[in-house]
Amino acid sequence: MPAEMFFAPFALMIFFAFGSSASSSAAVGAATTATGAAASAGLAASTAPPSAAGPAFFAGCPGPVSRLDEQVIDPASLRWISFSHFEADECGALNEWLNVAPQGTPVCSFVGANVSVNDFASRPARAMSNDEVFATGKYRFRFLATPHVPHCWEASLLFEETAATLFSSDLFFHWGNAEPKTTSDVVDRFKQGLVADQQGPFANAYPYTPLTEGTLKRLAALKPRTIALMHGSSFEGDGEKALNDLALAMRDVLGNGAASK
Repeated sequence: MPAEMFFAPFALMIFFAFGSSASSSAAVGAATTATGAAASAGLAASTAPPSAAGPAFFAGCPGPVSRLDEQVIDPASLRWISFSHFEADECGALNEWLNVAPQGTPVCSFVGANVSVNDFASRPARAMSNDEVFATGKYRFRFLATPHVPHCWEASLLFEETAATLFSSDLFFHWGNAEPKTTSDVVDRFKQGLVADQQGPFANAYPYTPLTEGTLKRLAALKPRTIALMHGSSFEGDGEKALNDLALAMRDVLGNGAASK
């Protein structure tokens, strides 16, 4: 079962799924508890040796690197540093992570690497293709290209196949000082926040395109047992239903109730 570690200055909740002692791999999902308009990060981290190198999914706002060193893991042992899309709370601290992880390599989509990340990062990224799988000893990560879901052309997600954990970035975002994880409905929380946000300065954070519903159904077909949120409570339960319900909620609020083509 995952263990939780809380970093108060960034309201950040990180979930670990440790591999065997032989591989020393760690699959890291980030779920943040948003406080007011502030939210934190989303990175994937690995301590695996190069032959079984694993990822991290959280490289956001600058600051927590030293605390990670003190409380969770030695950043110098990280091999892969991944994130969904090119945005400050996703990868704003990427170069700080690379500075303390001399063997670390950014992992992102082909579009992300070639359009933004390689111009920003202190070391070039590994550009991943859709459905490409890489292993970290005990764990297998499937890279999912998800353009404009949650947002940005270069968007992507990771699915850890062994434990059936989807690292969902901004999907299911909900405001408030939420519990680290829940088995309760997170779709209604997301929908309520989305409706409220559409009336204010955070409107239109999620583009609704002909790709949206199909992408969410593709994620649902993976049947995740855990959905590791970046902003809000991570969800344990029927991930397939949650993602199909999310597709309906986004269609209802953003697609004027019309099915995507």
